[in-house]
Amino acid sequence: WQAGDLAISNSDGRYNLLLQGVLRARIDRELPTGKLYREVEATALPDPAYQGPLALQLRQAIVQLATQLPDAVAEWVSQVTATKEGGELADLVASAVVAEGARRGRVLDELRVPERLELVLEDLGALLARMGTGPDSGGYKN
Repeated sequence: WQAGDLAISNSDGRYNLLLQGVLRARIDRELPTGKLYREVEATALPDPAYQGPLALQLRQAIVQLATQLPDAVAEWVSQVTATKEGGELADLVASAVVAEGARRGRVLDELRVPERLELVLEDLGALLARMGTGPDSGGYKN
């Protein structure tokens, strides 16, 4: 994890930090510490490369979503997603369209890139359907 740009001090001296995940990891063990935060030993779980039909379908759905957004936002979404592939693309889109809760946890926990892409594609398809721009089925399915 790496710290983001936001650190807000509470009146009692504590901070709320915004963290940005940079990779998935398996916690191997928690280290004993007298600190106010956890320290762990972990093993990185990098995504394997993936450039398949699900990534293409997700890009097409993003383009469709962009047509419903203000121009400046649509341009930013298109630029950001154009540089991402596979699991990184799925994670980026998921951060914007998958609601908090069990479904989001399922997406975040999924280590297999094609399955993660499919989960995100279903949620984005459902969002497009609610907006009246996606397929009547409520999602894109492979």
